[in-house]
Amino acid sequence: MLLARHRCTALASRFVRRSRVCSSSSSWQRQLQRNPAETALYVLDKIGTAAFAASGTLVAGSVGMDVQGCVIVGTITAMGGGTLRDVLIGRFPVFWFKNTTPLLLSVAVSLATFFADDVAHAGLLHERVLHWGDTLGLGAFAVVGAQAAVASGLPAIVCATCGMVTATCGGLVRDVLCGRRAALLYSSDADVDDEGSKSAALALYASCAFVGAAIFTAVQPWNVGAAIIAGAASTISLRVFAYEQRIVLPEMKRFQKTLAPQPHLDPGDAHMILTAFGPDRVGLVAALARGVSQSRANISASKIITIGDDIAFMMVVSSSKERAPALRAALSKVGEEVGLQLHVSDVRLSARADESSGTDDATEQSVGGAEVSATSSSGSGEFRARLSLVGPDSPGLVHRVATLLSTHSLNITSMDTRVHSAPAASTTVAAPHGDSDAARSPSQRSATDVFDMTAVVSLSGAPDVAQIDASLAKLANELGVKITLQWITGESRNNSIV
Repeated sequence: MLLARHRCTALASRFVRRSRVCSSSSSWQRQLQRNPAETALYVLDKIGTAAFAASGTLVAGSVGMDVQGCVIVGTITAMGGGTLRDVLIGRFPVFWFKNTTPLLLSVAVSLATFFADDVAHAGLLHERVLHWGDTLGLGAFAVVGAQAAVASGLPAIVCATCGMVTATCGGLVRDVLCGRRAALLYSSDADVDDEGSKSAALALYASCAFVGAAIFTAVQPWNVGAAIIAGAASTISLRVFAYEQRIVLPEMKRFQKTLAPQPHLDPGDAHMILTAFGPDRVGLVAALARGVSQSRANISASKIITIGDDIAFMMVVSSSKERAPALRAALSKVGEEVGLQLHVSDVRLSARADESSGTDDATEQSVGGAEVSATSSSGSGEFRARLSLVGPDSPGLVHRVATLLSTHSLNITSMDTRVHSAPAASTTVAAPHGDSDAARSPSQRSATDVFDMTAVVSLSGAPDVAQIDASLAKLANELGVKITLQWITGESRNNSIV
C-alpha cells in the first residue's frame, strides 16, 4: 500500500514537471500574443538587422569586396551599433552572445544579397535603394536601442542617445571600412572637387535617429505600443523628407568650400584653341606646356583624354596680342617635334547683352561655341549639379541626355565621355532595345562596351528636382543605363537644394 502511494506521488510529480516544460516551451508565443509591444519590438529588431545587413553588403560589393568582405561588412553594419550600445550601458555579454539569432540572420541576409542574381541590373545598387535600406534600419534600431536603455533604467537623454548609437554606429563602421564619407558625421554632400564630383547625397541621418528615439522615450511611460509606432515612424518620415528635400544641417561658414569661379578670358588678350592628336607617350604634355611657357603665355583651360594607344588634347591658351604670332609658331614647332597632329585657331569672344549695359560681374563668354561663365560661384540664383551616366554603349546616348537636360533649362558647362572596352573573352551582351550596332566599332568588339559620361550642368533659378529626377529615371530605364544627378551648390549651402 505504502509502495503504491509512493509510485503515485512520483508519477504525479513527473506529470507536473512535464506540464511545466510544455508550458515553458509555449510561453514565448503566449507572451507575444499577450504583449503586442514586445512583438512589435521583436519585428522591428529583425527588420533593422536584415535591412542593415543588406545595405552593408551592397556597399561593400560596390567597392569591390569579395564574399567574405561583404558578409563581414554586412554583419558589422547590422550588429555594430547594438554591440556598442551594450558595452556603453554595461550589458554583458552583449546581445548576440546570448542569442545568436541576429548573427545568423545577418550572415544569411548578407549571403543572400551577395549571391542574388542580377543585383546590379535589378537596380539594387541605386542610391535610392541603399537609402531606403538605411532608412528602415535607422527607424527600427532607433526604437530598439532606446528601449534597451529604458529597460536599464537610464535617464531620458541617455536613452535617446543609445537609440541614435544603435541606429548609426554600425553604418559608421561600414562607411569607414568601405572608404565612404561617414553619414553619421556629415549631413551635407561630400566636398566638391574641381570637376564637381562628390559622393551620394547624405541629408539628415543621426539627427533623425535621435529625434525618433527621443519621441519613443517620451511616449513609452504612457503607451509603449504608441511609442514604438511614433518613434519608428518619425525617424523614417524625417529621414525621407530630409533626403527628398536635400535638407542638411548648417556647416561652419569660415571653413565652407565654395566652387571656384568659372574661367574668365580677358578680352584684351589674344586667345587660341589648340587641338592635338597622336600616339601617347611620356612627355607630350610637358612639351606642349614648355612651348606655351617659353612664349610667356598661359594655359587658360585644358582637357586631355587617352583613346587606345593615342592621346587627344584640347587647350585654350592665352597671351598678349603682341606675343600671339610667336605663340602660334612655338606650338606648331612642338607639334612637329613630338609627332602630334596639331591645329591652332584664334578664339573670338562673345559677350552677353547685359555686358554692354555696364554689368562687369555677369558676363558670359564662349570658347569655340561652349559657354564659359565669368559669373562667380556666389552669383545669385545659380544652381549646379554633376551628372553621371554609366551603361551599355549605344548610338544616341549623348543626344538623348543632352536633349532632356535642355528641356529642363539645364546647361552643360563641362562634359567628359569615355568608352571602356569589354574584355575580349566576354560574351556578347544585347544592346538596349535590341540594337545590333550598339558597339561603336562592332568589328573589333565582342561585347557591348560600357559608355561612361560625366558632366557638370548649371541652371539659373531653383530647379524642380522631383521633375528632373523623374525624367532622368524614365530615360535611364529606356536606355538601360544608370544616370545620377547630384546637386553641387545653389544660392546658399543652407538652401534645401545643394
